[in-house]
Amino acid sequence: MGETETRADQDRSWRSRELVLACCSLGCLLLPQFGFLLVVQGVVIPLSGLAVLLAVAALVTRRLARRRDAPSAPRGTLLVTVLGLGAGLLSTASAAVFTTYSLHPAASPQGCRVVAAEHAWFMSGGGAVYLLRGTTGLARRVGEYKTDDGDTPFAYGTADLTWDGEAAIVEGPFLWSFDGDAVAYRC
Repeated sequence: MGETETRADQDRSWRSRELVLACCSLGCLLLPQFGFLLVVQGVVIPLSGLAVLLAVAALVTRRLARRRDAPSAPRGTLLVTVLGLGAGLLSTASAAVFTTYSLHPAASPQGCRVVAAEHAWFMSGGGAVYLLRGTTGLARRVGEYKTDDGDTPFAYGTADLTWDGEAAIVEGPFLWSFDGDAVAYRC
């Protein structure tokens, strides 16, 4: 009887691993839609790339479970995994081609940093501004800006960022907010 319980526990373990990996993959695809970026030691890690890795891990787990004659997770889990893999690959390719990420070197007195995700296409451009405490963690989107002439001011170093306490004020040639106000964000 103990042998049967152990086998059943192992079967549930394989299904659980696959399900958790598939759900984490989906979560990594959804986080940017809610305004978050993952930054590790000052480097932006595209969450869509992490979603691809997690989806591949879920598929490998499914394959290993079958090799051990353990039941795999339901087909719905496989569908979520495959969709996550496809969407993650497309999103990663798009980000690699069209988006430049920059962590501005200046920090606020309490260690808040500005991360810019910029895009340029022909003669237009713009970006999103994210704020992060320190150099590692989830950065949250606080605003967007547009530029003329396809400029990417953070990537080119032409963005002038000053801190007024915990408020970041960004100025630069060809850079303005969508509502015409100063480009300023509070940490």
